[in-house]
Amino acid sequence: MTFERNTYLKILGERIRGFRIGKNMTQAELADKSGLHTVSLSSIERGVANPSILTLRNIAHALQIRLSELLYIIEDESPSQPIPWGSSAELATILIKSKSLDEKNRQILLKTIKAMLNNMEK
Repeated sequence: MTFERNTYLKILGERIRGFRIGKNMTQAELADKSGLHTVSLSSIERGVANPSILTLRNIAHALQIRLSELLYIIEDESPSQPIPWGSSAELATILIKSKSLDEKNRQILLKTIKAMLNNMEK
C-alpha cells in the first residue's frame, strides 16, 4: 500500500528540511541555491506544495546529495503509518555527517545501529 499524497509530501518536506539543517543552511540559502523563492521552499518543507521533479533535482543539487537520497522514503505496510525516516532533522543530520567518517568508523556506526534495531525488535 502507498502513503496518502499529503503524508508523502509531508515526509518529503521533512527530509528536505533535515538535509538542509544537516548542511547548516538557512531556508533562504537553500532557496537561493535551488532557484526558488523562500516562500516556495517553505511550502515544500511543510508538505503543502507538490514540487516538480526538476525542482527536487535542483534542491538535491543545492544540498550536494543525489536525487535518489532525497526521494528515498520507506513505506510501511500500513497505509497511514510512515516509518520515521526523514521525520527527524536530527536523524538526517547524523546520516549526512556519517558520510565524512572513515570506513572503520562508518562500519562501527553501522554495527551499532544494527545492534540497536535488533534489540528493539526483541
